Amino acid sequence: MGIELLALVCSWNYLRRGGREGCVVPPGPRGLARRAGWFLTAGLVMVALAGCGVRRLPSPGAAGQVQVQVVAQAMVQPGSGETVVAVLQKDGLELRTTLAPDPGGTGWAGSFASVPIGRWRLTVTLADGAGAARYVGSTDVEVDANQTSMAQVRLQPAPTQIRIQVDLAGFPARERVRMIAVRTYPSVGTSTKILPSESGRYEVTLSVPPRTYDMSLELYEGENLSDPLLYATPWRQVKAESGTSMTLVWTLDGGGVHVGGQVDDSPPAPVRLTAQMIPAGVELAWQIPENAAADAREYIIYRRRDRFGPYDEVGRAEGSSRTFIYRPSSSDRGRTLWFAVSAWDGFNESVRSPEVEVLVANETKAN
Repeated sequence: MGIELLALVCSWNYLRRGGREGCVVPPGPRGLARRAGWFLTAGLVMVALAGCGVRRLPSPGAAGQVQVQVVAQAMVQPGSGETVVAVLQKDGLELRTTLAPDPGGTGWAGSFASVPIGRWRLTVTLADGAGAARYVGSTDVEVDANQTSMAQVRLQPAPTQIRIQVDLAGFPARERVRMIAVRTYPSVGTSTKILPSESGRYEVTLSVPPRTYDMSLELYEGENLSDPLLYATPWRQVKAESGTSMTLVWTLDGGGVHVGGQVDDSPPAPVRLTAQMIPAGVELAWQIPENAAADAREYIIYRRRDRFGPYDEVGRAEGSSRTFIYRPSSSDRGRTLWFAVSAWDGFNESVRSPEVEVLVANETKAN
């Protein structure tokens, strides 16, 4: 850059002097020298302009193309009545196109033409036959003038929208409630606080990854978790399906939860779960429902030490297995444990089986 700038300054100075002298070419050697100087000056100007980065900018109307590729995954394959839509967004602009299954059957593909240059946000949504968004994925795309940008998107299960409405009509100390906290296991982040609306209603909407959760409500006398706790409900099981919306009406008079919403197919829950003590530990055994497809990849084993406490996942068994041995720790000896089992097909988890309880013998060997 320094050499180009020096060349530009020298060229300007020479031309300025020539202008004062009227650009008259005298005869003889002096005239030849002046002609050579002008040619040299023109060359130096070209070098200076090129070295200083002078380039032609694309016009405001310049555009490019975007080629989109979505690779199918194990839980969803083309040809099941799905609709895959790609959306490009930038500032206030939005471009939309529907992707088609690619010829090889390995995913979906499509393209956008005449996309204004710049950085765009690409979002791909896969909806089922009923129009519910089941999978989503997004990425950034740089669009250059007269170029084709390639974008590959990986889909993930769409979150579930859970609307919780708390009915305090049957709660004896409802006039003392100032805040309700929602607890989830596994945790979805920090505790969600529910403050009363102007009409006195307690409700909130959570966006959570799809899976089976245990949920509990905690009622407080103040608006902070450090305030006195009035009551904590027993843990209840809630199944969150991918891309669906559901409403939980939580009544405290009987401690019940009413679940409403769209339900998708999932593997059947194990049945006839039993538990017995054997020398190696607690042997759990289960069966699958009659006339049910054996499509479970794994069985998830849950245990809790408190009848009203949350479950902990303590192990997994292969889909072909119908038994699991839980090896108690030293702290388990002489106490009652509760177990339940769910089925997992690689994406959806079934509801848990009815739980069984077993008293762990004192002489059971610890891990």
